[in-house]
Amino acid sequence: MDPAVQLCRIDGKLHNTNFHGRAPLPRRSRQKPDQLQQCLLRVQRRYADSPLSPIGEKIEKLIRETQEAIRSGIARFDQASQVANYVDRIMELLPQSFDERFYFDALMIKTLAEHWRQGAAQLSEMIIPRPSQTWGHRRVPLSEDKEYAHVIDVILFPGEDNLDDINLLEYPLLCHEIGHNVFFRCDETFIRRFNVKLDRARNALHLRAIADQGSTISKAQKIIEEINRFWRPTPDHHNWAHELAIDMIAL
Repeated sequence: MDPAVQLCRIDGKLHNTNFHGRAPLPRRSRQKPDQLQQCLLRVQRRYADSPLSPIGEKIEKLIRETQEAIRSGIARFDQASQVANYVDRIMELLPQSFDERFYFDALMIKTLAEHWRQGAAQLSEMIIPRPSQTWGHRRVPLSEDKEYAHVIDVILFPGEDNLDDINLLEYPLLCHEIGHNVFFRCDETFIRRFNVKLDRARNALHLRAIADQGSTISKAQKIIEEINRFWRPTPDHHNWAHELAIDMIAL
């Protein structure tokens, strides 16, 4: 297995129970599990001989358990479509190919992550690269139950899975994306302290606007709302507070 890729686990199993004497199912219902079989084949073709084969095995397990649950009557037939669609979404978010650039970017991530772990930084044990239109970081849960699912962290690199698309002058931005990984795992202190200062600044603006009238007070209120919308720390990191804090960490 590639050193940048480690086995992850999925908690939770579908426990099968045998039912006897069940009436035959209508013919139209028997067609739905075929969707899961097709999904299983897609997973096997993409991941069987790839660096992400451990992930492929876990996804295959999810599909097979769903198939067995439907056959034994524990799960409804419409769950075949739900699981197949969810697996397709996971596959869309994960790498689509595993050429030389995948290994290059995976080793870049591994090297930086190991360096960061020498300090107090807590990073995910599984961070993998994926080509994209721009830099980014996304989290891919391997279950729809996000509270208990094991998560794969994906760093997006600009370009295609081709060594010719590598621009090393842009790779300092990889430090920024790894900073997101740190904050996804531990940013409670930052959020608490930043919110205190943000509330203080927002309250000061609110007090200053009390004496305003007409369009002036409307503009002041709009500014206060925009400050809260753009700067309030959020779990998805889509705010300026997280972005600038992570820029400082990366720098």
